[in-house]
Amino acid sequence: MSTVCYSYAVIGCQVPREKLFKEEIITYKHRHTTLPDTNFCPTCGEVVRKKEVEEIDIDDKIGEFELVWSTDQKEAFIGKVAEDSDRENVGNLNPTFMEDPDIFDIKCDLGEVLKPLGMWDESKFGLYAVQYISY
Repeated sequence: MSTVCYSYAVIGCQVPREKLFKEEIITYKHRHTTLPDTNFCPTCGEVVRKKEVEEIDIDDKIGEFELVWSTDQKEAFIGKVAEDSDRENVGNLNPTFMEDPDIFDIKCDLGEVLKPLGMWDESKFGLYAVQYISY
C-alpha cells in the first residue's frame, strides 16, 4: 500500500459539505413495533429504520468548474483548479490555469452556477490551496 498526494490550487468557493449529499430515512413495516423514532426493534433486533446517504452527482451541473475534496472529504471546493500530481514535473502547475486572469469574471460565472444549487456564499470565494492525501 502506498500513499498518494495531490495538491490543488482552486480559485473558487468552499461549498457546504451537506449540500453535496442526499440523506433519506427509510422506515420498514415491522410486525413487533411501530415506534417511529427507533432504528431497531426492541423485541427482535431487526432494522426498523435506517438512514441512507448518497453523494449527489453535480459534475454536469457545474460546467467548466471542478469539484475538489480535501483529505477525508471534510471540505469541498468548486472552481477553476490546477493540479500538481505529475511526479516528473513536481511544482509545474497546469499553464492553462491562469489563462483567464479576470477573477471578477470567474466569481460571477461561479456565482451563476452555484446560486441555483444553494451553494453560493460570496464570503467563501477566494484562492484555496487544497491537499488530498490517500492513506
